[in-house]
Amino acid sequence: MAVRVEQRYNEREALLSSNPGRTVLAVAGWGLILTVLLMVTSESWAQTVNPPGPVARGTIVKPDSPYSSVESSVGIAVQNLCPSLVGRTKAGENNSQQLDLQVRCTEMVQSQGPGGNSAEATGQVLRAATAEEAATQGTQAVELSALQGFNILTRLEQLRTASSGGPSFAYNEESGRVTFNQDFGGSAGDDTFGPWSMFLNGALTTGDRDETGNESGFDFDGGAITLGADYRASDNTFFGASLTWGQADADLVNGSKVETDGLGLLGYFTTYTKNDIFIDGVFGFGQRDYDQTRKINYSIGSTQTGTGSVTVNQDARSSTDGDEIVASIGIGKDFVRDANTFTLTGHLAYMDLDIDGYQETISGNTDPGFGLALEVDKQTIESLRSVIGLQWSRAISTSRGVTIPFLRGDWIHEFKNDARETRARFDNDPYTTGGFYLPDGSPASSTFALITDNPDEDYFRLGAGASAVWSNGWQGFVSVDALVGLENISAYGLTLGFRKDL
Repeated sequence: MAVRVEQRYNEREALLSSNPGRTVLAVAGWGLILTVLLMVTSESWAQTVNPPGPVARGTIVKPDSPYSSVESSVGIAVQNLCPSLVGRTKAGENNSQQLDLQVRCTEMVQSQGPGGNSAEATGQVLRAATAEEAATQGTQAVELSALQGFNILTRLEQLRTASSGGPSFAYNEESGRVTFNQDFGGSAGDDTFGPWSMFLNGALTTGDRDETGNESGFDFDGGAITLGADYRASDNTFFGASLTWGQADADLVNGSKVETDGLGLLGYFTTYTKNDIFIDGVFGFGQRDYDQTRKINYSIGSTQTGTGSVTVNQDARSSTDGDEIVASIGIGKDFVRDANTFTLTGHLAYMDLDIDGYQETISGNTDPGFGLALEVDKQTIESLRSVIGLQWSRAISTSRGVTIPFLRGDWIHEFKNDARETRARFDNDPYTTGGFYLPDGSPASSTFALITDNPDEDYFRLGAGASAVWSNGWQGFVSVDALVGLENISAYGLTLGFRKDL
């Protein structure tokens, strides 16, 4: 037997010596086998020195938990994700963010109990893990647009007031009638100026929103500059277009921040009859850019696994953009008595806003919580409002023109903008590769809902200001406005502008 084995070994050696190519293949084969063995050994070693944490056992959301709908939604996502996340996470493969997500989610599940967090404290932790900034984007766009919408209505009022074919606006003491004449300013009937005019408006807004169970509170400030031109097609019809650049900042109570800027292009018209009835319309579109910084800041008490208290303090940053379409149609009538004019108006305003989804990034920091970045789904927001307004104005003649102080009140009713639900998920959930649903159509394990409050259906916009028309073809106005009757929002605006006949 030994002789036969030795004979086969000698034959193999002779064959390899006579065929160098086979020698190379043999060496390569042994190298491949050794490489695989080393990889398996390395993986086993990594799993030994840095094993995943224990499977999280426990329930966050219980029947008697004092959570809001948003906190409950993220709590269910966390308790569903945790056990499976531990089983799938592999150490040593550049997935440290998944490992952090697993540890953070395990802490949330196991934090309640003796020596740990109360249910109320756990609710604050869950809230810190959500993306409340997504709701802030929509709130800024819808509710605050009620202030901005007044600017174009004021512009249309200027056009009607400054035209001899429109409502009379100056009281002539000699005749005892309210008429327009060239001593009080330029007009559509004045041949001194052509059919074109240019205007420039500036607007500032400020206010705050109270915190609720579903949405974060915030303070906001914003500004906009509008440049436009009008064309007088006839004595009683104007067409115009404007370009607006606007910027707004919202500082959330939790330290997060939403910065918005964008451009908007509007076209409009107004036409009126000799019996002082007018019709106007607006149509436009815009584009907004959103930059967010979400503060993930919470402390969690001692967990049942004995890991001790943990503090998370991270910044999750993201950027996205949105497109909007706006349109309105309105009708009104002026009732003139001496130098006073009472204007009754009714408008129907529509807005459609699409905000793209986005992914957060937490970079440059491996402290606890750097695996809690979110992916937020796209949003579609629709608003349909009726605006019924009453305005009083009085023409005051001066040696250089006419000054017209005014007071205005609008009742705004919202038909369409219901509570919104946006989907979000933990970006480091390994079960999906960038989606909110599994191939079978069921939600991914870490998907949860961001639910907004029901919007106010009825509220009011109050305004006061003054406009002026001078004989040199210049016009100007200033107005202050406020939203009144909103349950959680206080908002104020200041607008001023100038127009020049050409």
